[in-house]
Amino acid sequence: MIAVAAIATGAWTVARLGKAAPAVARAGLYFDTVRRGAMLRTVGGPGRLVPKRIRWVTALHAGRVEAIHVEPGSPVHEKTVILELSNSDVELAALQADMALKEAEADLTSLRAQLESAELAQQAVIEAARAQLRDAKQTEIDDANLFHEKIIAKIIYERSKNRRADLAARLAIEQKRLTHHGRSKVAQLAAQSSRLRQLRSIQAFRRKQLTMLHVRAGAEGVCQELPLELGQWVTPGALLAKVVDPTELKAELRIAELQAKEIHVGQKTIVDTRNGKVPARVARIDPAVSAGTVTVDVVFERGLPKGSRPDQSIEGTIELENLRDVVFVRRPVFGDVNETVGIFKLDKDDHYAERVPVRFGKTSVTNIQILEGLTPGDRVILSDMSRWTDYSRVRLN
Repeated sequence: MIAVAAIATGAWTVARLGKAAPAVARAGLYFDTVRRGAMLRTVGGPGRLVPKRIRWVTALHAGRVEAIHVEPGSPVHEKTVILELSNSDVELAALQADMALKEAEADLTSLRAQLESAELAQQAVIEAARAQLRDAKQTEIDDANLFHEKIIAKIIYERSKNRRADLAARLAIEQKRLTHHGRSKVAQLAAQSSRLRQLRSIQAFRRKQLTMLHVRAGAEGVCQELPLELGQWVTPGALLAKVVDPTELKAELRIAELQAKEIHVGQKTIVDTRNGKVPARVARIDPAVSAGTVTVDVVFERGLPKGSRPDQSIEGTIELENLRDVVFVRRPVFGDVNETVGIFKLDKDDHYAERVPVRFGKTSVTNIQILEGLTPGDRVILSDMSRWTDYSRVRLN
């Protein structure tokens, strides 16, 4: 009985003392001291420099690459011929348009000559009719005098009057024919001129298509991409070249989806170009998520360091807010916004560390706010202590 009581008493004592504190190597741990003050909340992520202005040069017509005049990295101007294409169909269409235009111009010249000749002939007919009418009027006057003197019969006088009236009517008809001819001339010339204008437009369009086989940059900058080879056949819409302006760059940052919730346009940003840090501001936030990240466009407030170029890798840090008079510490391995986790806090002698529950508040890239569980001056272990989950206290060696 005495032995059983002794064993029971020993078991109760061991249970009360708990597990012995395991030894942990101090050299492999990361420590920090809890502080009070201003905490700048930031989020960050990797990114790259991209041109603000990009011109994609695409094929308007199918064709075979006959010549390439520039290489990637070469400076170009708006009129610089980047490459030449060939397309027999486009060349034939331009030739046919030229021939159709020349035929239409010849037809217009011929039509104008025919109409003018017909107009002159009609004017000659009218002049002849006028002459005949003048003679008929004089004959009528003479026959009227002879009739009144009873030299000729009345029938002869009436015949003269009728002939004069017939010639007057004929002259009126011929004049109407001339007027109608003038209107018809205007209409025919207008129709032929309209056809000529149409053919000129077609010819200009075909010529433009032919000219476009000499592909130009279309903008001043640098030819960044030219993914073609001599003899390659390209289809309409195919990418021929990419021309960028290397003097105006912006940054595209990839921010983790959860960290991008509080980003707004206009927030201050610091971009590390590996050749210096440059101030910038958020200009645009992509509304979609891709591969767990959100793309944030950042524009610079001043020039970039020398040597900066498109597609250069960078790092960006966006300032969310500056918290005043808060308790904070470096971010531990585990723990996020509004979470309560167990953190090992060192004792005064730095020999032991005891697990205490800590409630976190807002986070930043490097720091996290402490709402409960720690006070300024406390030293804590920020390393991964998941191996010691079953222990509430550890000994530091």
